[in-house]
Amino acid sequence: MKKLIDKLREERTLTSEEFAHLLSHYDDEALAYINQQAREVATAHFGQGVYIRGLIEISNYCRNNCNYCGIRKDNWRADRYRLSKEMIWDCCEHGYKLGFRSFVLQGGEDPKRSDNDRQRDGTFGRSLRKSAGDIPNVPSRCLSVKNRRKLTNAIL
Repeated sequence: MKKLIDKLREERTLTSEEFAHLLSHYDDEALAYINQQAREVATAHFGQGVYIRGLIEISNYCRNNCNYCGIRKDNWRADRYRLSKEMIWDCCEHGYKLGFRSFVLQGGEDPKRSDNDRQRDGTFGRSLRKSAGDIPNVPSRCLSVKNRRKLTNAIL
């Protein structure tokens, strides 16, 4: 088991069969070892700091119908909303006063929002960045790679 855990740490991947074996045959000793390895890797990458981000759900409208998601388009029970830029700004200001220095702006793939809206969101993101001193996270949950790249480039 230790060999598989060491391989995972060194190569950052295992075959499907190796993952299946690791997940179905571990014991307390293997679990303690993999936790130790994970702590060492995390500490090497992130240090001992704890980073907390403010999460702002800017809209719960979505054109997609993912079965696992509570904001899917066919969920008629969802109480739908869209935050205005002023409301988002107020959330960020309030979060900043509470000590947050990084914010995740996320929402569904809103059918009423165009690529031009997302470009304007990038400009808005730059304003947040200048004010809060950190880059707002680009929502990845429901954006295509192309749209996520456009929004990221607009913010930066």
